Amino acid sequence: MRRLSHLRILLLLVVIAVICLPAAGCSSMQAYTSQLSGLPDWFSSLINGTDRNEVPSSKSIPTPVYVSIVIHFEESFPQQADSFASARQDLLDLARLCRQNELRFNLQPDWAFMTAMQKFETPEMQSQTNGKNILRYLSEDLNMEIDPHSHEHKYNYADVAYLLDACGVKPSNIAGGLIAAPENLCQLERFLKPFKGINYPYSWTAEYIWGGGTPGHVDEPVSSGIWWPKDSANYYVNQDGVTIPAIGRYTGEIDDIYNLVDKIEQGEAPAGQCYTACIMFNQGYLKEDLAELKAEIGQLKTLQKEGKISFVSLQELVEIWEEDFDSKGFVYLEDPQDLGNTHNAAKTQQADSKPPKPNQMKP
Repeated sequence: MRRLSHLRILLLLVVIAVICLPAAGCSSMQAYTSQLSGLPDWFSSLINGTDRNEVPSSKSIPTPVYVSIVIHFEESFPQQADSFASARQDLLDLARLCRQNELRFNLQPDWAFMTAMQKFETPEMQSQTNGKNILRYLSEDLNMEIDPHSHEHKYNYADVAYLLDACGVKPSNIAGGLIAAPENLCQLERFLKPFKGINYPYSWTAEYIWGGGTPGHVDEPVSSGIWWPKDSANYYVNQDGVTIPAIGRYTGEIDDIYNLVDKIEQGEAPAGQCYTACIMFNQGYLKEDLAELKAEIGQLKTLQKEGKISFVSLQELVEIWEEDFDSKGFVYLEDPQDLGNTHNAAKTQQADSKPPKPNQMKP
């Protein structure tokens, strides 16, 4: 029991005196109980050592969805000056919106963005970003995070990490996607050992995988949480400590973040777990995605104030998972039939969901 302050002890003595004196004249216990029931609420607070302004019990605290903003540039990024200039400006516009709202994002570029930057970024452009290339400016000045992302055709993950390093940015230890299903195509085993560069003498090791999915995002399981995939045949089955932690991206759509919050509140998804989702920005759609985020940011910030979502970068997310959830794996599947995912990825696209965008993020 908490120690009462000196003022509370004094008030308690006064209240006891007030009660005891008239109690002697009460003709029955019923009369005395009736007298006690008329005492103000703060008396019970004094007796029990509680405060009506204290934080409510954990049962009344909402389970937040941890929301990350993620941008993908693919290996198909055009090697053209105007395409690079447009994408660069879109990144700055998104960074400005994030800074205004105290948010961070994760940029996950494949090799083609870095080669385009090396070819087409001009001194005039860099004069707008503190004399730095766009990647260094985002990382060093705006505290955004840069993760390698690779389709592993001409360049593998180590090559992409090398290109980031060559541009002056230390690549994170989060892999920006992999093929997780079906089983015969699952790339999980590749991430259990260091990557060696195909084109460059460079080594890179993943410590987390983000956004696993299917080729072309067809029949893709919709997952939320951070878990340890059991093996390639059971990617969506958690077994703590056996492989490498995987981070679910959910669907990438803002509307579905609202839906996930509702599912948790209604008990359709268990409370007290580490839920994850993202707001996905895709190559070729940055302007449209930015406009949507601007339109929804007010409602999203309201949910954040209510504790129903929490905006986090991916590095912040894994730190929360390690510290607050003791690195215990949990995966929430929109469709339980996806569990196991032995041969085929189950169909989970909802009838009212948006169709996949061309060049959408590679798992």
